[in-house]
Formats: sequence, structure tokens, C-alpha cells
Amino acid sequence: MQTKIYCRPVAKDVHEFYLMIDGQKYYLFEQRFYKSTHSYFKNGVCVDDLGDFSKANGVRVRDTLDKLPKYLKKISKKFNLNFAQKKTKKSYAKEKYKFDWQDYEQIA
Repeated sequence: MQTKIYCRPVAKDVHEFYLMIDGQKYYLFEQRFYKSTHSYFKNGVCVDDLGDFSKANGVRVRDTLDKLPKYLKKISKKFNLNFAQKKTKKSYAKEKYKFDWQDYEQIA
């Protein structure tokens, strides 16, 4: 069975997010209700798709996707859960283009 994250509204302006693994439901966190977040997470999102920001159609959804790995890590430690999660590595331009004097000839 796939590991999914979904949300449900519990009060007027509050969402609760849950992690569903093999029929077990684990509470992650709650946040303010946003329509875009609700429409994205209401049917569940696979944990493997959390790093894919191209499907996120709003800033609030991206912010929620950004903070989910922290909560997933906390839950996996607390309950000793193992589930596959992609690790995203940010690449920085400074690391790609390091300046090195030895690449150039020195003028005497």
C-alpha cells in the first residue's frame, strides 16, 4: 500500500494533516485552512511526490510541501516507521562555478 498524506478540515479555519501507512493514521500537524491546500491534499498525496513542486498551484501549497519532510522525519523517529522518501538536494550556483586561479595563466 502506498504511503499518503492527506488533510481534513476540523474547524472553521483549521486543517489537520495525517500520514496514512498500511491503514494506520498518524497525526502530523495542523494549519490554517486554505482552499488551494485543501484541493491539493484532500484525496491524498503520495510521499514520493512531495519533492515535486511543479504540481503545486499556489504559494500556500508549496509552503506546506516545504515543511512536510520535517514532520515526516519526526513521526518516523517517534513510531519507528520506514517509508520511502525522496531526498532532494538543492544545487547552488556558487558550488557549480567555483573560481580557481590555476585555470588561468598568470601574467608576470
